[in-house]
Amino acid sequence: MRYYWLGKQKRISLGTYPEIGLREARTLRDEARALFAKGVNPHADRKYKRHAAAVNNILGK
Repeated sequence: MRYYWLGKQKRISLGTYPEIGLREARTLRDEARALFAKGVNPHADRKYKRHAAAVNNILGK
């Protein structure tokens, strides 16, 4: 999915085809668009969630 953030074109991957079906890709796209509409960078949000999950996994929460 391509979008513009702070005047620069950005791209976010939703996944690869066999692992992510069309229906799930559309759902992920809609979620990313909703974040963008709220003024949140979808890529940064995904990165934050990934890091938070890793920290919780390390700490055993």
